[in-house]
Amino acid sequence: MKLFVVIFAAFIVCFVVIVEAQQSTLKTTRKLTTTSKPSTSTKPKPNLSTTTTRQLTTTRKLNATTTAKRNATTTTKPATISTQKSTLKSTLKPTSTTPKPNLTTTTTRKLTTTRKLNATTTTKPATISAQKSTLKSTTTLKSTTTRKQNLTTTTTRKLTTKPVTVPVFSLCRDTNSTAATGRIQLVKNTQTSASSPCTFHIVAPLGQQIQISCSVVSLDNYTSTMTLIGLTESLGRQPIANRIYYSVENTLSLYSEFVETDEFNCKWDILSKGNTTQFYLCRHGLASSANGSIQSMASNLSDPSRNCFFTIRAPPEDQIGFSCSVLNLTSYYNSLRINGTVAVFNSYYERPEINKTYYSTALNELILTSEIGKYDSINCNWTTTRRGNNQTNFKLCRDEETTAAMGSISSTNMYDTVDYYDTTPEECSFLIKAPPEQQIEISCSSFNISYYPAGVFYILQISGLIETGMSDYFDPTIKDPPENETFYSTSQNNVTLSAQLYFDSDWLSCNWKTNRKVLNKTNPQLCRDEESSSPNGTITPLKAVHLMPPGKCNFFVYGHPDQQLQFFCSDIKYGFGYNPETGTGYSGFEVAGFGEAVIHPSTIVINRIYYSYPGSGVSFYAYGIERSRDWFNCSWSILPKSTTTNFKLCREKSSSSANGTITPLQSTKLMKYHDARYCKFDIDALPNQQIAFSCSAVDDTIRGLIDGIIGFDEGLGLTELVLNKKYYSKYNYLKLGIEVNDGDWFNCKWTVRPVPRANRITSPQTQLLLP
Repeated sequence: MKLFVVIFAAFIVCFVVIVEAQQSTLKTTRKLTTTSKPSTSTKPKPNLSTTTTRQLTTTRKLNATTTAKRNATTTTKPATISTQKSTLKSTLKPTSTTPKPNLTTTTTRKLTTTRKLNATTTTKPATISAQKSTLKSTTTLKSTTTRKQNLTTTTTRKLTTKPVTVPVFSLCRDTNSTAATGRIQLVKNTQTSASSPCTFHIVAPLGQQIQISCSVVSLDNYTSTMTLIGLTESLGRQPIANRIYYSVENTLSLYSEFVETDEFNCKWDILSKGNTTQFYLCRHGLASSANGSIQSMASNLSDPSRNCFFTIRAPPEDQIGFSCSVLNLTSYYNSLRINGTVAVFNSYYERPEINKTYYSTALNELILTSEIGKYDSINCNWTTTRRGNNQTNFKLCRDEETTAAMGSISSTNMYDTVDYYDTTPEECSFLIKAPPEQQIEISCSSFNISYYPAGVFYILQISGLIETGMSDYFDPTIKDPPENETFYSTSQNNVTLSAQLYFDSDWLSCNWKTNRKVLNKTNPQLCRDEESSSPNGTITPLKAVHLMPPGKCNFFVYGHPDQQLQFFCSDIKYGFGYNPETGTGYSGFEVAGFGEAVIHPSTIVINRIYYSYPGSGVSFYAYGIERSRDWFNCSWSILPKSTTTNFKLCREKSSSSANGTITPLQSTKLMKYHDARYCKFDIDALPNQQIAFSCSAVDDTIRGLIDGIIGFDEGLGLTELVLNKKYYSKYNYLKLGIEVNDGDWFNCKWTVRPVPRANRITSPQTQLLLP
């Protein structure tokens, strides 16, 4: 029974194998690895070597004695069938390809291939054994192939470059070049024994920069020189050998005065400036970016120090803020200086403070000048901000000027970290402008100064005010004004506030406003008002709120044509330091423009009437005045011009009438000796006329002199003349200068007559000889 079952099972297995071999579809999976040199109909390009690795996975369905769906005719021979497995081995002979020239390419390709095959396939019958079946098939294909390839290609090229020839130029023979690279040198056959100045210009395209270095610089004569013009740094007599220099813009000039034994050889290259915000001192010379940084070059590893500069520019509506986070200068003589800031550096070697911001003036151009060595390091930054048009709160050392009708100015609390021996901090100024019809009034509500270094006598000063200080006769400022004291601008309406603050504890805050100016005030105040055109009025000093240091103030009253001003003072009180009895001290009060010299200029006699020249104005001047203590009250009025021939000394100043009399101006007050009046009076005749002068009465106490009398070259004393005797003028004028006290009297007269032709003056030295 068991034998029957075994025979039956073996029969079934053989049956299944035969059916699958002859009637079923044979499924075969092939894994083909091919290294080939295909041959194509394309005309080859020489010297191309290609190595291709392909991995193809193909699934085919084959029916013996069947035409495949590839336009192919296939003849199949019976295979040898074994009991369990069938192996198909196929060898293909593909076409070869001729490589492209001069290119070595390694390519890994994944190919998706669609083939149309016209092929004849011969298959030999298989030999069937009990366990295995092996199918060996040899196929020859002639195919036409269309391929779509996704290629990833790595290409290595070896290029052979010919060396670039650098053009060589000779100074004095060549004058300029636009070459991207080149050499400029002295050629022996172009030199002379005498000193020869020559210039060579290098021009690069716009936006480019020129780099130049000299491998040889040998100047044997002390008169010889060789310099580069247009660099980012300044040179001495000659450049340093092998040091690289850079131009600011796209031009560079070489200038040299040399003799026969001199020699140099320099090479240049043209570089792109690039669009950068990171600049290097000595490498770049100009920047107009809205922000950026400037650093020292790491390659600056040679001595001596370099004197480099760098310029930052901004549009007018912006302002540059500049600060340094690193400033390590190893030598006292090395420096970094900023020009064009609101803060003004007072010393050449004064350096910017670390992390302190410096602001540009209205010119919006900062210029950095430096002297740096190989161990120095610098790192600075800048930004630009829009200026405020309607600003009223300003900061000292940041803001520069304003035309605002009102506002405040205060300190920034960022000052020098100097010690007590440093007396040169930056000085900051602020300008306030107003229209001509306005007047500025300013006061400082907060003001604190912690320390005055040796040799420094003020921290804050204000100029452009009616009141000025007393430290110098021409001092135009008020220094360290008291708190809450108001000061007023002159007619120029430009007030400048300047300060030198040393420490963070020093601070100030000042306020201003503008008011409409009134020119015809009848009650002006000295030190507040500057002028008046009113025909009459009264002037008093502006009273101070606090104790004031001595100051100076001026006030002017305009005169009127053909009219005289007369004025008097009803009250004058001087404060600290002045004694009107002795005329000593520094407080004083003067009135000028009345043609009368006061014996003691600081003394104005109470209730004495003073007169101006016809048509001229009068100036009131107070010096050393302390507005908290000093006081005066003076009035003025207008008089019509006199038409009389009876003239009064000290009231009338001159006469051109053909005849007249002159007597003293009487006063109801008996004057003291030092209150005597000294006045001048001029008598003028027409050309070719002569003046006859005589006096009928002269007191012995009168002191005076008549200048211009014939025979008295040094002048004729009034008390020396003979009464009622006529004295004649040398020329057509006489000048009188007489000092009188109250009660003194004289009476003199004159007439004018033509000079006979024979006796007319022919030269200034000729005297008239009268009958």
